Amino acid sequence: MDRIVDSRNHLAHANHISTRQAEQSICYSHDIIDSIKNYYTKVGKEKMYNVPSIIQYMDSIGTIKYEPEINASRNDVGAHFAFNNNEEKLLYPGDILTLEVEVDPSFSEDDYSLWWSVQDKVADGETTLKFSLKIEPSHVGERLVIECSIQNRKTWHRYGGLDDRLMVYYKVLPLLHNHLHNRIDSSETIIKRKRLDFILA
Repeated sequence: MDRIVDSRNHLAHANHISTRQAEQSICYSHDIIDSIKNYYTKVGKEKMYNVPSIIQYMDSIGTIKYEPEINASRNDVGAHFAFNNNEEKLLYPGDILTLEVEVDPSFSEDDYSLWWSVQDKVADGETTLKFSLKIEPSHVGERLVIECSIQNRKTWHRYGGLDDRLMVYYKVLPLLHNHLHNRIDSSETIIKRKRLDFILA
């Protein structure tokens, strides 16, 4: 700032400044403006709704979604991803599905509440960023809906009673004999390999 004080004083009194001084003043002004923009972007003030939001999602079967994808999937009730038509993400009873989200770090965990729901039923005690679900026979169907909801401490909320909601859909197939047989064969193969490794060692 000290470097443009002289230019500022000259202009304030309607005096001339050199081309070099003008260029310097413009460059420094732009730097200051960019710094202010970056600061407010970092703390989330540039958003229309300055509320905690989910910026990353991942699960234990290889899914990972970043903030641009999450924002692109938003509508007036939250963000959503449908994996129930993906053959590589099919689930079966007995599977353990682990899901995890990351919330905008410019907000403290004390600024909001978080919870998980399965088929519109709140999962008791599940209030952390990570959630594990054992797939049960009752989950079998075309669409298993799992939600992560966030609510801040303010008196208003972006989506009615919530500030962010991420909904993910999975397909759960019944554990048929062939699938069970394949799983047993796979388990036996792993056991045999471990035994062979032990013998060779």
